[in-house]
Amino acid sequence: MPLDEEDIDLYADLQLERDAAKDAKKQQNSRDQANKMIQDLKAEVDRLKKQNINLTKNISTLYKTARQELDRKDKEINELRQRQSRLEDRCSNKAYVGYDKRYPHKSR
Repeated sequence: MPLDEEDIDLYADLQLERDAAKDAKKQQNSRDQANKMIQDLKAEVDRLKKQNINLTKNISTLYKTARQELDRKDKEINELRQRQSRLEDRCSNKAYVGYDKRYPHKSR
């Protein structure tokens, strides 16, 4: 039974509808994948923001601790220098009774 042009056109429309349905399904899958990727990226951005806040707090605390330690060491150095200066002044004071530079542990 030969197909006439009208039958061919009828089947062509069916094929076009099938192709359109396949394309629509592919597009929906692509949209779903894109939406999933967007959600994953948003979650990653949120995680990185929290991590950034935490690291910023940690580095700030570390800096403050280091600054305090440096200040404490500077104060200790200054105190030791003052102590050394007092000892040198005391040792170099010629009015010190009984002091003999040759035998500092003995007195006259």
